[in-house]
Amino acid sequence: MKEKPSREELQQRLSKEQFRVTQENGTETPFLNAY
Repeated sequence: MKEKPSREELQQRLSKEQFRVTQENGTETPFLNAY
């Protein structure tokens, strides 16, 4: 099984919003998405 990337690696690979939503249980900004 593959190891989970480190927090630092994820912060480099993801945008600030992607990191917040996927790693810190945040939510997307309302009304700024296509759907």
